[in-house]
Amino acid sequence: MRKTVEFIPGTSAVFPGASDDIESLLHHVHEAAADRARFFTAGEPIRFAETGDTISWTVPDGVGYRCLGPVRLPKFEAQTRGDAVIVVPHMGSTEADFNALCRIFRSRGLTAVRYILPFHKGRDQDGDHGTWRLVNADLGATIANFRQAVIEVMGLAAHLRQAGYRRVRLIGFSIGSCISTIAAALSEHIDKVSLNLMADNFAKVVWSGRASWHIRSAVEKHMTLDQLSKAWDLLHPSSYAGHLAARGIPVQMTTADFDKVMPCEYGLSVGAEFRTARVQLDWQRYKCGHYTIALPPFNLALLRRLLKFVEPQ
Repeated sequence: MRKTVEFIPGTSAVFPGASDDIESLLHHVHEAAADRARFFTAGEPIRFAETGDTISWTVPDGVGYRCLGPVRLPKFEAQTRGDAVIVVPHMGSTEADFNALCRIFRSRGLTAVRYILPFHKGRDQDGDHGTWRLVNADLGATIANFRQAVIEVMGLAAHLRQAGYRRVRLIGFSIGSCISTIAAALSEHIDKVSLNLMADNFAKVVWSGRASWHIRSAVEKHMTLDQLSKAWDLLHPSSYAGHLAARGIPVQMTTADFDKVMPCEYGLSVGAEFRTARVQLDWQRYKCGHYTIALPPFNLALLRRLLKFVEPQ
């Protein structure tokens, strides 16, 4: 069931000790944006463990994360320890989603790890895996959730490199593409990133997207779109174009011309901004929607595209 909290600036959820009002949130976000790499640096490194076909860690209380408790990610290990792929799924994804894709990667000699988003099934908290907690009208909490996800994905990439994998590729879908953009822009351990169903500005998606009307209805009584865009600046993929260009890594992007969740015009905008920043971009547009990309012939075309991008050359 779709749920949302009432509008809350929630500044202290991401900037401890700050006053919980809109002006304070905008001020602290502006300051944090001056050093985005620092903002997405963990205060305490994540300690990973591997057992059989899982990678696990435990999120302790008191270190700044909101989704606590144990995490167990499925790992689809190839016969040889060469290249690895991390798949970052869409919001509302189930435990089974993308397992088939991970098995295909494994069959092609790539070890695949499927990340689980905070507050999703497999990361239950208080007996509730309410996915609505990840993004809602508590603005600061939403930023904190994204920060946790980005730090975990970057930590996972570092763990795989330390475990002996030569290269780590990152694939994000929908909201996972936002997380993947930031992680790839800031982590030296990620050498390629594929961004599927993209948008340039996270606030615009919430304001205009069909799946997020309930969040807009809570927020627009207190803020304009311009204010929300500034409040969520740390989450916008377009804000990391310069970082991606500076890293010089290949970036694959796929957008859907009839997307109503990540509206098409925002995908076109981020593509243009990436090109202006001279990101090493391979961009493909499909004549489908956000959900119909999972149906033939689009899913087969996307699979071929992903395999060509992530497989060793």
